Amino acid sequence: MTNVDTETAVTKKAVAKHFLLNASGDVVENETDATGIRYQQLSTGDTFDYQITDAAKTMLAVFGAKTLATNESSQVRNNPKGAGGDAEQMEAIRNRFALLDQGEWVDRTREGGGAVNKDWLAEAIVLVMLEDQRITEEQAAGDAKAKVRQKLEDDAIYLKNSRQHPRVTANYAKLAGRVVKTTDDLMSAIS
Repeated sequence: MTNVDTETAVTKKAVAKHFLLNASGDVVENETDATGIRYQQLSTGDTFDYQITDAAKTMLAVFGAKTLATNESSQVRNNPKGAGGDAEQMEAIRNRFALLDQGEWVDRTREGGGAVNKDWLAEAIVLVMLEDQRITEEQAAGDAKAKVRQKLEDDAIYLKNSRQHPRVTANYAKLAGRVVKTTDDLMSAIS
C-alpha cells in the first residue's frame, strides 16, 4: 500500500454580491443609513431587494444574534494566529454584543472581526498597571496608553496574554458597559 500525501488547492468562487439599501431603495455604504438589503446572484444577475418590516425585526434580530454569537466564537476558535480557548470564545461573544448595545457598528472592511476593542483593552491594561504601581499617574495621563495600544496592535501574544489577565478582563468589561459581578454579589447568592 502506498501512502500519497498531496495538497489540494481549494478555491472559493463568489456566488453573490450583497448591498445595503436605504429607505428609498438606493445602495448606501454606511450601515447606519441602511433599512434593507439587496442580494444579487452573480450567475444570473437576478436581484432580491428587501426592506426590513416591523413584523420581521424580531425574527431577523434573533436569527442574527444567534448567527453573530456563532461567528464570533468561530473566529476566535479558528484564528490562524492561534486558536482561542473556551474563555476567549465567550469573551469575544460578550464583547461583540456589548458593542451592539452601545450602537457601535464593527468595521468589517479590515481583517478579523470586532471581538476586541483595543482602545478599551489598552485603557484596562493601563488601569491595572496604575493600580499595581507599575506606572505613575503622570505616565498614565501621558503616553502609556498609546504605547500599550501600539503593542496590542503589533504583538498577538501580548494581546492574547492581556485578555487572560483577570483584572484587565474585569476593567475591560466595565469599559464595555457590562455588569461586573462583585464578591458581595456572589455572597448574596448563597446567603
